[in-house]
Amino acid sequence: MSDSFLPQYRKVYEFLRGQIEQGLFKPGDLLPSENELSQRFQVARPTVRNALERLVVDGFIQKQQGKGSIVVGKPKGVGILSLKGTTSAISEHLITRIIVKPTLRPWKEAFGFKVTPTEQEAGCIYFERLRIINNRPVFF
Repeated sequence: MSDSFLPQYRKVYEFLRGQIEQGLFKPGDLLPSENELSQRFQVARPTVRNALERLVVDGFIQKQQGKGSIVVGKPKGVGILSLKGTTSAISEHLITRIIVKPTLRPWKEAFGFKVTPTEQEAGCIYFERLRIINNRPVFF
């Protein structure tokens, strides 16, 4: 999905998350203020707040009253749903087989997460894969 289809808060989120993951912001560093970020990305402050809140929920930052947004670092643990997390943990033993090729589809109603109207309109990328270690299926 092209960057132009991403909601504005998501662009801010992805940029900041990338900076944290690449180590450009280290644990303990302060992120730029909401005002600085809103000027840099040319978006409203509530849009920046939404992006920052998602970084909090995902474990990348903490917000501290009167101080700002403090980088915690990359969340710990290996995510079985992420390509990067699983691959880095068991790289040479992991085989991935694509069962259903990626396609753009509408969101299912019973998805389990709140989806904004913009996200609903954009759709999602759907695919199925099988992760195999030592000739045994471990993740689907």
